[in-house]
Amino acid sequence: KMYMSNLELIGGSITYENCGELENIEFPSVTNLGAVKVEWGANLKSIKFPTLNSVQVSGNIYEGNSYLDLGGLEIIEIDFNQLQTIDGNFQLSSNDVLTNLKGFDQLTSVENLMISSNYGLQSISTFGNLTSVNNLDVSYNNSLSDLCGLQNLAKNGAINGNYEVADNYHNPTKEELASNGCSL
Repeated sequence: KMYMSNLELIGGSITYENCGELENIEFPSVTNLGAVKVEWGANLKSIKFPTLNSVQVSGNIYEGNSYLDLGGLEIIEIDFNQLQTIDGNFQLSSNDVLTNLKGFDQLTSVENLMISSNYGLQSISTFGNLTSVNNLDVSYNNSLSDLCGLQNLAKNGAINGNYEVADNYHNPTKEELASNGCSL
C-alpha cells in the first residue's frame, strides 16, 4: 500500500509503472498536482486522491502537458471525487475488470478525454458535470452501452474538436448522444 497522508501539493508528476505487488495507492490530502501516470499494476485494486481538485503542470514538464493516465490496470475502485479540472489529457485504457467508472463527478473540464480498450466497462455516467472537452475518443470498450455521462457535452456543443466514438457496444453519433440516444 502506498499511503501519503500529509502530502498536499505535488508540483511535478507521479508515475507508477510495473507496480508489481502494490495493491492500493492513496494520497488523501493532495489537492493539486502536475500529472499522474499509473500503468501495468497487476495487483493494483484502488487509486484514491479524494481531495485532488486540479491536475495542472506549471513550467516545462512533459512539454507542458498535464495528464491523468490510468492504463493496463485491473482497478476496481477509483476515487478522484473532488477533481475539477485536467489541463491536459485524461486517458483510461486497458482496465479489463473495471465495469462502472465512478469518482469523477466534480470534473468540469479536460482538454482531451480518451477512454479505450476497457472491455468490461459498461457505463461512464460519472462525467455528467463536464462542460468542456476539446477532443473526445471513446473506443474499443466492448461492453460500453451507457454514454449518458457525456450527453450534456453534446447537448451544449462543448466538444470542440474531434469526436470519435467507435467499436463500443453502443456507438452514438454526436447528434444521437445529444438527444435520447446515449444508451441502449
